[in-house]
Amino acid sequence: MRCALWLLLAALCGTAGAQPAAAPAPQISLLTFQPGEIYWQRYGHNALRVVEAGRQVVYNYGVFDFQQKNFALNFARGRMRYRLATEPIEYTLAAYGQSGRWVNEQILDYSPEQARRVAQYLARNALPENAEYRYDYFTANCSTQVRDVINLGADGALAAALTPVMTPATYRQDAARMMADLPPMMWLTDVLLGPATDRPIDLWQRSFLPEVLMDAVRQVRLADGRPLVRRERMLVPGRAGASRDAPPRLVMPFAVTGLAVAGLLLLLSAWGGQRTLTTGSVVAARLARGLAGLLVMVSGVVGWVLLLGWTLTDHEVMHGNLSLLAFSPASLLLLPIVVRSAWRRTPLGPIGTGLLVLPVMTTLAALVAQLLPGAQQHLHWLLLWLPLHLALLAILVPRSSPCTTSPPRPCAS
Repeated sequence: MRCALWLLLAALCGTAGAQPAAAPAPQISLLTFQPGEIYWQRYGHNALRVVEAGRQVVYNYGVFDFQQKNFALNFARGRMRYRLATEPIEYTLAAYGQSGRWVNEQILDYSPEQARRVAQYLARNALPENAEYRYDYFTANCSTQVRDVINLGADGALAAALTPVMTPATYRQDAARMMADLPPMMWLTDVLLGPATDRPIDLWQRSFLPEVLMDAVRQVRLADGRPLVRRERMLVPGRAGASRDAPPRLVMPFAVTGLAVAGLLLLLSAWGGQRTLTTGSVVAARLARGLAGLLVMVSGVVGWVLLLGWTLTDHEVMHGNLSLLAFSPASLLLLPIVVRSAWRRTPLGPIGTGLLVLPVMTTLAALVAQLLPGAQQHLHWLLLWLPLHLALLAILVPRSSPCTTSPPRPCAS
């Protein structure tokens, strides 16, 4: 009996002194989503999945709200605020499945300590007071935020592996490659980018694209030699097309387009300037004036956007944009002079002529600057606009005006 009591007491003491078993370490996964068809989906997307204590949460750094206070103003000034949000894995997979975009999962082989560090970091930064961050298209987007968190968990192994690897790509080339299926958005993005986007970037920088980061982590090893990715699987199949391997070549199409539009403008002007008035010549004259006015307006508006983007915004990728030499802000000053000259049937005068000559000279200067090392890669825009500026100069500053030479004739109106 006494022996049994001693055994019972020992068992109770052992139970009281035992520590509870440590909770299993969370599982951290990189989710990569296929690029979509809408312009803000063209770069693709990624997020982090945390499985912990039977709960699965997706941490999404790509949340923005058009209804956010001053969203449009902040967008224009380069001060956009994005935020980190959480959502159930079921919602995420269903949303991408409905849009036909694949979802790839890479389970990261963190140690328990590393996995807990990442889970705690994400939970803390998802709190409302910490969730917002300053967004930048290339250096602080959803993918770079995810990249930095993965690097935090990997004790810097990701940055150590990717930073020394130089790639042949530039930010401009990758932006054009991803936007190629939406040509107007590709052209708009391209014309806004300055020379800072034309320098070759390393693999760490290029991981602003989710698919690049997905490929890169496959090659990374942790400090103890283990691969960073333990297992990989496709959670949702996709039906949309694959991304392009290279950006489209723009120099020849833009040069041909510039010559074609300039030729059309000269042809319409010559037809409309015939001494014998016909219905066709009247229509041609009006079309020539309308096309000339449109080109002058486009040159001026784009020029002002580039100038303001350089001088008054925080969009660093727009700073120093030498496409200003082809898109002249001064062209907007020319527009009322051209309209008044056409209305009164009088020459443009020295100011109007000077405003026409100015973009010709600056575009030629920009072409010469292409010979310099490290020149901005905007040759396609220069070859598009040089023939257009020359054609405008030729038709708006003629050697003699048919309205003022002898014998007189009625002018087409």
